[in-house]
Amino acid sequence: MGFARSAGDCSVRWMRAVRGVALAAACCRAFVLPTKPRHPSLSRAAARDAPENDVYDVVICGAGPSGLSLASACARRDLSVCVVDPALDKPWPNNYGVWIDEVEPLGYGDCCDAVWRESSVVFEDAGAGDLANVTLRRPYGRVDRIALKRRLVDECGPSTVFVSEGARRVDHRDDAPSEVSLDGGSSVRGLAVVDATGFKRKFVEHAAAFDPGLQVTYGALLDVPGGHPFPLDKLVLMDYRDGYLGDDAAAVKRNERFPSFMYVMPLSERKIFFEETILASRGAGKE
Repeated sequence: MGFARSAGDCSVRWMRAVRGVALAAACCRAFVLPTKPRHPSLSRAAARDAPENDVYDVVICGAGPSGLSLASACARRDLSVCVVDPALDKPWPNNYGVWIDEVEPLGYGDCCDAVWRESSVVFEDAGAGDLANVTLRRPYGRVDRIALKRRLVDECGPSTVFVSEGARRVDHRDDAPSEVSLDGGSSVRGLAVVDATGFKRKFVEHAAAFDPGLQVTYGALLDVPGGHPFPLDKLVLMDYRDGYLGDDAAAVKRNERFPSFMYVMPLSERKIFFEETILASRGAGKE
């Protein structure tokens, strides 16, 4: 997050904006398939332009779950907000899962398109000396990405400005608002700028080289004509078994260096989502 204080009469407003963003960030909780074509139900978010002379309390770069959750929370605190994202009218590309008992208190329990009453964690086949497998009797849901994005956009209210362009550069100044330059050549200004562009953190300046650990996932939504064997009321949250590697010594070594698990969402008798996840580590997915 970057802040820039404006001169003179903007200083009090700058402090209000910074406090508002901090409170909003503390109070909102965001949820952590190929991108679909533009969806008309999301077009409202892309329909507005930002006047270049305006100075917003908060400019948010990125309209994913975190960016829009923060925008909604800031709007509830009467902060002027501008959200900048080149894909405002498209569904989010990622597949998100949530614990139902965490999203229902936030009012988003109905923004799931599938719910499983149990989740299983599988470590090894049930043999002597193997780790015990676990069944979690805690409902888990798949986020309806279109419904949740639409809800968050609506919660931002008519006073929030959405700009359907990518942010190219952020310039901070000591005596004026920060300026966010856009891909189309225009710019927007804000007293506080929030980088919600994802794990790359495009606009965050780091004191040392940015070398984060990454969690790499590979997912596929499949239609199985003959049906799949997974029960529809149970999610496979993590399956760590590695028997499928067989006698491939190189693959076994890689798996020891970067352990992975399978994640399975049975959606119907034929439709099922599989995802292989490599645990967070530096260099994950490169070998």
